Amino acid sequence: MMLHLSEHPTNAVHGILLGNYQPDSNAVEVMDVLPVCHNILTKPLIDMSLRAADALDTGMGIIGWYSANARVGDEDPSPVSFRVLENLKRIVDGGYACLIMLNNTKMENEIEPYDFYDVNSEKVSIALDIEDGGITAKATYKLEEHCYDFEDLLEDTSIDW
Repeated sequence: MMLHLSEHPTNAVHGILLGNYQPDSNAVEVMDVLPVCHNILTKPLIDMSLRAADALDTGMGIIGWYSANARVGDEDPSPVSFRVLENLKRIVDGGYACLIMLNNTKMENEIEPYDFYDVNSEKVSIALDIEDGGITAKATYKLEEHCYDFEDLLEDTSIDW
């Protein structure tokens, strides 16, 4: 998510969250993301990216959506992000979907520059569970790579989404 945002710092970015939901412990495990777009979000783009993500053999399910607004200080999810969340509730296994809103105001000073919204579109506080320095290791590894989103893939099919 952060790499996607850093590739397009003046644009709103959106993507798909992959992972697992454990209903017995009410725990959400976000294991990976698929960047979707860095321009205007449209229904056909959302539908195509969700179908492509569902077709990938990752062993993970679609569990939610992430968004970041283009303007610093614009911290609330857009109505479109909430509509995507509503639609995801209908198509994901178990009916659970979440939204992670990247908070560009918190970006400089905090380790957790995001807000988490549950299936009811309510902001909730969560505990971050980091195993083996996973976030640092992934961020360091990906620094040399580019983050291509689904929108880029539609323009050049030779890139790795």
